[in-house]
Amino acid sequence: MKLSEIASKIRSHLRRLEADKGVNVLNDDGMPRYHKATASEKGRGVKVSYVSYEPPHSLDRESAEAYLRRLDAGYTGTHLDRA
Repeated sequence: MKLSEIASKIRSHLRRLEADKGVNVLNDDGMPRYHKATASEKGRGVKVSYVSYEPPHSLDRESAEAYLRRLDAGYTGTHLDRA
């Protein structure tokens, strides 16, 4: 699968999670877990942004594929969360 396809699928999952009020809960500071979340191909990996005003995270191909597999299986967290 191309990196652009991986990024597109992750982006679709993130948009779904952002729209889900049961998943996209506010933290202690009143900020949502996901805000204008997106993913895009960047070089040899995928950049993932969960909150638009925070710096994006860079995932190499292996990490992006692993995160996509988790999302496809119903996971609702970020790649940083411990499952």
